[in-house]
Amino acid sequence: MQRSITYLPVKSKDDVTHLRVDVYYSQGGYNLSTYQEEQRGYYLSVSPVSRSKLGDANTERYLAFSGRKRLLLPVNRKSPKRYETALQLAQESRQKLIDIVCQEQELELME
Repeated sequence: MQRSITYLPVKSKDDVTHLRVDVYYSQGGYNLSTYQEEQRGYYLSVSPVSRSKLGDANTERYLAFSGRKRLLLPVNRKSPKRYETALQLAQESRQKLIDIVCQEQELELME
């Protein structure tokens, strides 16, 4: 599966411990949560999450609709070359999306 996930620690607030930054491929289609049609392609998402360790397992909790996502690259089908292009585009626009989520959720990244 083509997916890149990074966790950025934040100053803890209301059980939020990290921002999850994710680059992934989506087949698109009708989104039942937003009632909108979504394009097929590569997306960048940033979501506040709470990460913890439970025995040998890592757990992750999130609050629905608390993050943001952005279409990076519309495609007809996924491919390794398009994925690499999407990763480059994500590097260019990830900080802006991180800043938006931090402002909306009143979060501050750890140094």
